[in-house]
Amino acid sequence: ALEIRATELTWLQIIKDKDLPEELFLKAGETITRDAKNKFDIVIGNAGGVDIRFRGELLGSLGKKGEVVFLTLPDDLKGR
Repeated sequence: ALEIRATELTWLQIIKDKDLPEELFLKAGETITRDAKNKFDIVIGNAGGVDIRFRGELLGSLGKKGEVVFLTLPDDLKGR
């Protein structure tokens, strides 16, 4: 399970498994949850503006305010 909570206005693109991309804006205070069988490919338009939980674990800082980050879960967690 994936949970994304916005602390600032943030644009996201989320691809679950091999589904079509979902694009959305989250305002500060909004939270979304998504489930996938295998993986998520995520583009975050404001890495400093979100808190992400994956499988119940808070991922911590993913980047600076305004920074664009590309993330594949769970692959990018290896070695953390």
